[in-house]
Amino acid sequence: MEFKLENKYLRDSIELMRNLPLSGYQSVARTRFVNVLLEPLQSYVDSKNEMIDEFVMRDANGEPVKSADGSGFKIASGKETEF
Repeated sequence: MEFKLENKYLRDSIELMRNLPLSGYQSVARTRFVNVLLEPLQSYVDSKNEMIDEFVMRDANGEPVKSADGSGFKIASGKETEF
Protein backbone atom coordinates (compact mmCIF):
# COMPACT_ATOMS: atom_id res chain seq x y z
CA MET A 1 0.00 0.00 0.00
CA GLU A 2 1.32 3.43 -0.91
CA PHE A 3 0.84 6.28 1.51
CA LYS A 4 1.62 9.89 0.53
CA LEU A 5 1.90 12.72 3.01
CA GLU A 6 3.18 16.24 2.45
CA ASN A 7 6.27 17.21 4.43
CA LYS A 8 4.45 19.96 6.29
CA TYR A 9 2.13 17.36 7.84
CA LEU A 10 4.78 14.89 9.03
CA ARG A 11 5.36 16.38 12.50
CA ASP A 12 1.64 16.80 13.24
CA SER A 13 0.90 13.28 12.02
CA ILE A 14 3.54 11.83 14.31
CA GLU A 15 2.17 13.78 17.29
CA LEU A 16 -1.37 12.66 16.47
CA MET A 17 -0.33 9.02 16.31
CA ARG A 18 1.64 9.26 19.56
CA ASN A 19 -1.34 10.75 21.39
CA LEU A 20 -3.78 8.01 20.40
CA PRO A 21 -4.68 5.72 23.33
CA LEU A 22 -4.00 2.31 21.78
CA SER A 23 -3.04 -1.02 23.29
CA GLY A 24 -1.82 -4.39 22.13
CA TYR A 25 -1.25 -4.96 18.44
CA GLN A 26 -2.63 -1.51 17.56
CA SER A 27 0.05 0.10 19.73
CA VAL A 28 2.75 -1.97 18.02
CA ALA A 29 1.39 -0.98 14.60
CA ARG A 30 1.34 2.67 15.64
CA THR A 31 4.96 2.50 16.80
CA ARG A 32 6.01 0.98 13.49
CA PHE A 33 4.09 3.62 11.56
CA VAL A 34 5.63 6.44 13.59
CA ASN A 35 9.09 4.98 12.97
CA VAL A 36 8.36 4.96 9.23
CA LEU A 37 7.38 8.66 9.42
CA LEU A 38 10.43 9.68 11.46
CA GLU A 39 12.92 8.99 8.64
CA PRO A 40 11.36 11.37 6.08
CA LEU A 41 10.83 13.96 8.83
CA GLN A 42 14.52 13.87 9.74
CA SER A 43 15.47 14.09 6.07
CA TYR A 44 13.16 17.10 5.63
CA VAL A 45 14.59 18.87 8.69
CA ASP A 46 18.17 18.20 7.56
CA SER A 47 17.55 19.53 4.03
CA LYS A 48 15.76 22.59 5.42
CA ASN A 49 18.70 23.34 7.73
CA GLU A 50 21.15 22.90 4.84
CA MET A 51 19.19 25.42 2.77
CA ILE A 52 19.14 27.87 5.67
CA ASP A 53 22.90 27.48 6.14
CA GLU A 54 23.57 27.98 2.43
CA PHE A 55 21.20 30.78 1.42
CA VAL A 56 20.22 32.82 4.48
CA MET A 57 21.72 36.17 5.47
CA ARG A 58 23.38 36.15 8.91
CA ASP A 59 23.69 38.92 11.52
CA ALA A 60 26.86 39.83 13.47
CA ASN A 61 26.25 36.95 15.89
CA GLY A 62 25.92 34.42 13.07
CA GLU A 63 22.16 34.03 13.59
CA PRO A 64 19.80 33.94 10.57
CA VAL A 65 18.14 37.30 9.84
CA LYS A 66 14.33 37.14 9.80
CA SER A 67 12.41 38.70 6.93
CA ALA A 68 10.47 41.94 7.44
CA ASP A 69 7.14 40.15 7.83
CA GLY A 70 8.66 37.57 10.20
CA SER A 71 7.47 34.57 8.19
CA GLY A 72 10.91 33.42 7.05
CA PHE A 73 14.49 34.51 6.58
CA LYS A 74 16.26 37.04 4.38
CA ILE A 75 18.20 35.54 1.49
CA ALA A 76 21.86 36.53 1.35
CA SER A 77 22.79 38.94 -1.40
CA GLY A 78 24.10 37.17 -4.48
CA LYS A 79 22.19 33.99 -3.59
CA GLU A 80 18.80 35.09 -4.93
CA THR A 81 19.31 33.50 -8.35
CA GLU A 82 20.54 30.22 -6.85
CA PHE A 83 17.62 30.02 -4.46
